[in-house]
Amino acid sequence: MTTPPPLDAWAPWQPGELAQRLRPFPSPWWIAGGWAIDLFLGEQTREHGDIEFGVARQHFPQLWALLDGLTCCGADGAVHPLPPGSTPPERFRQIWVYEPGPDSWRTDIFLENVDGPLWRSHRDPRVTLPIEHVYARTPDGIPFLRPELALFYKARRPRPKDEADFAVAAPRLDDAARAQLIGWLRLVHDGHPWLNRLTRA
Repeated sequence: MTTPPPLDAWAPWQPGELAQRLRPFPSPWWIAGGWAIDLFLGEQTREHGDIEFGVARQHFPQLWALLDGLTCCGADGAVHPLPPGSTPPERFRQIWVYEPGPDSWRTDIFLENVDGPLWRSHRDPRVTLPIEHVYARTPDGIPFLRPELALFYKARRPRPKDEADFAVAAPRLDDAARAQLIGWLRLVHDGHPWLNRLTRA
């Protein structure tokens, strides 16, 4: 097993590259984080240092079979190479993937809690959705985390890039998505400063 590159050695795939690699994967998956916001908006609004996507934890072994030539590492502040084809320990929610040739990180996988047709947020188990309501698709078919969920995740400790994502995405939410985000914020982060901006919209 090769030694992983430094944590900042990112050369992430673009969304189209990731989608092409995962095209044979039969189970639901979706691009998350800042790229989810830009895919929702239909344009790139800022630079992205990585690319993240979610998949049901139980489907990760089948996904790994598509990552031929790449190495997967459990990430928890440090990175821990995983034996090829193994099942990640429960303590890892994130799996970083690197390509030994260029010695660069390519993507960050979120292992999601999915029980049959129901997705459950790792952030708070009261936040649940039918799996088909977790993501949408671009006109060319790339799946992305719905913006109200992407913003919910960004709300816990917003960084400047999260504030930037909120500023561009919140005005574009439809009434149902805005109401859902307001409900989640009141449930999990009551008093969040984004609430005033959402309820005034």
